[in-house]
Amino acid sequence: MQPQGAYFLGKALWDKGHRSLIALLADHDARSGGAPVHVDVYGVGEDLEGIRAEAARKQVDMEFKGLWDHIDPALQDYKVRQGALVLATKKFDARVATRALLCSWLRGEGAI
Repeated sequence: MQPQGAYFLGKALWDKGHRSLIALLADHDARSGGAPVHVDVYGVGEDLEGIRAEAARKQVDMEFKGLWDHIDPALQDYKVRQGALVLATKKFDARVATRALLCSWLRGEGAI
């Protein structure tokens, strides 16, 4: 199987970093002029419909796959290096990861 790019695994709550992820993807897509970054989103929660609606409104390439176990072998097909990103489920870790991604873009180290 071809390695996947990026995924977000966590409860579908705004506090888990979804707002930051959507904003970063929209900004990247607007600035890059290339193909949008695709992110598979695993998780359910009380904010799922709002998150899905915001992703659609911002026209970012996010596919919502529902409830998933983080140890499922299918998640091993995602590559994690320059060119891909896995955002952590904890609010603090998600913010650190999105900041690191944004800093990488600003330094001109390439797109995800």
